[in-house]
Amino acid sequence: MPINPPEDCTLCPLGLIKGDRVVLDEGSLAENSIFFLGTAPGAVENKLGRPFVGPSGEVLRRNLHILTEAGLDYRIGNAVKHRPPNNRNPKPAERLACLPYLQAELEEWKGRVVVALGESAVRFFAPTARTLTPLIGRPIPIGAGRVVIPSYHPSNVVRGNIGEEIIAEAIRLARDVALGKVDTAHMGTDYRMWDGERIETGECLGLDTESLGWEPFGLSISWADGKGYWVRRDEIRRWWVRGMGETWSDVPVIMHFAPHDLVVLEQMGIPWPDRIEDTQTLARLKGYDIGLKALVLGLFGYVMTSFEELVSAVGGRLDEVTEDAMIGYAVADADWTRRAWFKLKF
Repeated sequence: MPINPPEDCTLCPLGLIKGDRVVLDEGSLAENSIFFLGTAPGAVENKLGRPFVGPSGEVLRRNLHILTEAGLDYRIGNAVKHRPPNNRNPKPAERLACLPYLQAELEEWKGRVVVALGESAVRFFAPTARTLTPLIGRPIPIGAGRVVIPSYHPSNVVRGNIGEEIIAEAIRLARDVALGKVDTAHMGTDYRMWDGERIETGECLGLDTESLGWEPFGLSISWADGKGYWVRRDEIRRWWVRGMGETWSDVPVIMHFAPHDLVVLEQMGIPWPDRIEDTQTLARLKGYDIGLKALVLGLFGYVMTSFEELVSAVGGRLDEVTEDAMIGYAVADADWTRRAWFKLKF
């Protein structure tokens, strides 16, 4: 898949508007680059064929020295490559048409920090976010060691809504994350070890089991977006009798490839839930990729960490994986399984 659409792209109605042109992203794809992603080009960008060269771009570009002085590079672009009329936000079909190019670009880009400029850009990575303000200054892990930093769009500076220092602060945060000065392992999420007491529940539960072959070593539960816990194998029975057994029959329990998880649950002495939902089956019925990582990427543009990446990071030895790394990996599977079910179902 190419990272750029053709100049005569007509995948969405924006490509049919007279005078509209494809505005391609520009800058470095290297490991030391930070990706500044807006939503769509404006009038000046459409005229010149380059991203962020209008008044908003001037605000952004005059602060990029914060990166270059630290030995970092940058890439600049937009999730949608055509200018919507009157600078309105892109419609869902317009965003969807450009999404494969953005996904391909993120795969080719070697950096690890994205600065999402504005609410619409943030929603490419945090689709359930309702407002931008609570996310400002909170890096969001998006898998594979990458993070997204939500920021106000620099057009807010042009309109006088915020000061330019707020944009500069976002760039400084991106610099510090890229240089490893900020720990982002669990920012933006509440993933943790089960505390031995609380049994949280919601309108449904995401569940994922972990095993080597059929030998289980734990499970994870998610009850809300970005929230969940990991239960070690030796805590499973206590977790069950502390109250999960009562919850099991009350709400749907969502798994991805339920036949595997159900066998692993049996191995751990846990009875099957009364109400089972399977995102793999639902994805197959609706024509999506059935692998969880591919499904989540297609539905949300979120790049998950694979089990192979988790283990290869420590030389291929599962016993060398830290507890924090296992929690982050395993609970994310339950969390995104639950989110994918909502997206596919509703």
